Amino acid sequence: MPELPDDHVDSIKQGTYVYWLNQDDDIPRGTVGEVIEVDGDEVKVEFDGKKLKVLSTELNVSDFQKGTYVHSSQDGVADKMIGQVKGVEDGKLKIEMEGETIKEKPKYLIKCDFQIGMFAFWNMSDDDIAPGHVGQVLDDLNEKGKVKVSFPKGSWRFRPRDLVRCNVQPGSYVQWTESNNDIADGELGEVTGEVNDSGKVKVAFRKGTWSVKTDQLILYELQLGAFVKWQKIDEDVKKGELGQVVGIKSPRAVCECSFPKVDGNSRLTS
Repeated sequence: MPELPDDHVDSIKQGTYVYWLNQDDDIPRGTVGEVIEVDGDEVKVEFDGKKLKVLSTELNVSDFQKGTYVHSSQDGVADKMIGQVKGVEDGKLKIEMEGETIKEKPKYLIKCDFQIGMFAFWNMSDDDIAPGHVGQVLDDLNEKGKVKVSFPKGSWRFRPRDLVRCNVQPGSYVQWTESNNDIADGELGEVTGEVNDSGKVKVAFRKGTWSVKTDQLILYELQLGAFVKWQKIDEDVKKGELGQVVGIKSPRAVCECSFPKVDGNSRLTS
């Protein structure tokens, strides 16, 4: 299942990397720390060797977590080399890049378009990788900055510029362009994260799971984390109120959304 956007407080759990939003004599605003413990709305975080108990609303989840593939950047432009986040130290992220470990502030990093578990196509083809076959990015980055991608016939290394992101990803909600006795017209399915021996992705529908070519799948317009506007009149949610999709129930595509109430709590509605 795809997670909610990185900065959502519901994403905070043990091991999550977060930014400190307040100002402290010992901990500057924007310092990166690691969550040690979560107890309701209270979170214990380690910032540069100092452990602090704070409210989750005083934190912002980092775009960069352990294992994230990143590029260094100058003036907001990503370089060609890829590194991988390995930890947090001195309020910075530890990055393994070209066989060396460096410490960098998040503002000097750009998230790579290809992350572990993502589906991707090779922009070429050969006897081993047929056109249209889907591959999956592995947790394996070499010193030359190439990521390993698993295809039906094997695994090979590629530069990111030689890959194309798939139109659907693990956890995506999709509709099949066709229909049959098992899959109704317009029925919603969920991509499981598996690829079969023919380079097709597996999709879970109401009556079962089948392998489908990606060009026969339509990405549903609403996904987890999407922002929406409430278009009806309700005693708790005003028309036009901005909310966020936190759940989708297939096959009828009923969305569960979170809207802020006056008292600051969230109300879930379908």
